[in-house]
Amino acid sequence: MPWLFNSTTLLNSAYQYGVDDGTPPVVVDASSAISFAPGGTLVITFLGPADSSCTPSNCVSIDTLTSSTMPGSPTPYEDANGLTLSTAIPYNASNNPGTSGRDFPSDYMSQASYPIYLGALVGVFTDSSGNIVGTPFFIGDGPTSVMIPGGGVTQLQLGIDDDIFYDNSGSLSVQVQGPDPPPVPEPGSFLLVGFPLVALGAFRYRRRAAKARA
Repeated sequence: MPWLFNSTTLLNSAYQYGVDDGTPPVVVDASSAISFAPGGTLVITFLGPADSSCTPSNCVSIDTLTSSTMPGSPTPYEDANGLTLSTAIPYNASNNPGTSGRDFPSDYMSQASYPIYLGALVGVFTDSSGNIVGTPFFIGDGPTSVMIPGGGVTQLQLGIDDDIFYDNSGSLSVQVQGPDPPPVPEPGSFLLVGFPLVALGAFRYRRRAAKARA
């Protein structure tokens, strides 16, 4: 799931989507040597192959289990753009309801990014408690540049655009490039320790049917 919500504790209760049957999102934070200072830019890129070379080890199927609700299921494995018009079963999620009757995460994203397709890679910035800061956004295959907003951001959370998660499988390899944390002065001097401006991190977003519902 791209982010969590809990109506009891009011965690992201204004951003509810789907049937809440997935596992927590992939979280990228300062432990990845990436600074989340406001105004910085992250570049997010899917590292996997084009759809024609997709397999369960490098792409995602949003309906691995045979389902009567979607003709042609189980759906094929697709890249981080999801079920686009060029795929066997295109599905424009955007601000349309899913087969669960609930909205997709993309319902909360800028309409300037539409169409956003089912199974696409999406993300959001959050604070240390997982509260959404700013507006969730579409990523897709990328490279996609996003600016870190103010408001206590400490994390980037990644998931896919879907409303039912238990029947998904596969994985996406994603690279996140961003600014390093601010340099620290050397003790006893005014010299600053310099680092390259780009830090690289590779993250695998794994989804497995039933046992792992990410």
